[in-house]
Amino acid sequence: MNNTKLWSRDNVRAGLRTGLIIATGYSAWVTVLRLTVGPKAFDRVGLRWEELVALYYLTFSVGGSVYGAFLPLKRHPAGAALLGFFLMCPMYLGAAVLFHLAQNQSGSWREDLALAVVLGIIAGIILGIWLTMSDDADSRPPGSPNRPSDAGSQEVRSSRQNPAA
Repeated sequence: MNNTKLWSRDNVRAGLRTGLIIATGYSAWVTVLRLTVGPKAFDRVGLRWEELVALYYLTFSVGGSVYGAFLPLKRHPAGAALLGFFLMCPMYLGAAVLFHLAQNQSGSWREDLALAVVLGIIAGIILGIWLTMSDDADSRPPGSPNRPSDAGSQEVRSSRQNPAA
């Protein structure tokens, strides 16, 4: 975490970067689907590949920026779950709008949007648990066993101190 202040410019940029990385991963996945199944891969749901890729980049950019703005909340499990919700919910809301429009449903948006929020909450809690666990692993004291960030640095330090080793 770069800064402990909410709405820090560095954190918003880091969150945007995270959102763009996730959008690229999702876009690569649907691109592989399109290449293996063909252009008609998404006809069943009434969407085009281009719409999904645009959805991912737009919504994960927004979600990632909000995620970054509140990044200091990651220190607490409930805050990490809220961060996960902020990151994922825009994508689910955008997908609900696209699916609703693509299927020409004249009914209420209420069910679609409610489902999107529920999926955002579920994904947010799962992502929040993962964020909390990864944060706990990095908060161990330097030199602690199983600390991932120190694994390679100890070998480098020991080889510098004792070149004959």
